[in-house]
Amino acid sequence: MAIGPINPYLPAAPALKPPVPQAPPIAAQPQQSNVVPQPPIAAERQQSRPDSASGGPGDAAASFAKLLGDAVQNIDGLQKAADANVQKLATGQPVDLHDVTISMEQANLTFQLGMQVRNKLIDAYQEVMRMQV
Repeated sequence: MAIGPINPYLPAAPALKPPVPQAPPIAAQPQQSNVVPQPPIAAERQQSRPDSASGGPGDAAASFAKLLGDAVQNIDGLQKAADANVQKLATGQPVDLHDVTISMEQANLTFQLGMQVRNKLIDAYQEVMRMQV
C-alpha cells in the first residue's frame, strides 16, 4: 500500500533516485599519463637528510608559512562573503535569509577554529621556549 501526499492539493514528491556517475568519453580524455615514476630507495634516503640541498628546515618553514597564510586568507574571504550577504540583506537586495545566516555561522565557526589553532600554536611555542637545553 502506497502512502499519498499529506495534502491532496499538493503534487506528490518525485521519486528520488541516486545520480548515476557517468564517465566522460574515452576520446575526450587527454593522452598524457599521470604516472609519476618512483625514485629509488637510495634517492629517498638522500632527500630525507637534513643537510641535503633540496628540502630542509627552510622549505618546511616556507610551506608552513604558506599553509597559515592560505588559512588566514580563507577566514578573511568567508568574513567578507558574510559581510556582503548582510549588506545585501540590509539594503533590500534579493538574498535568502537562510543563506545570510549560514554564511555568518560558517564565518564565525571558521574564525573560532582559527583562533583555537592560533592558541595551540602559541602554547606549543611557549612550551618549546621553556625547555632547557
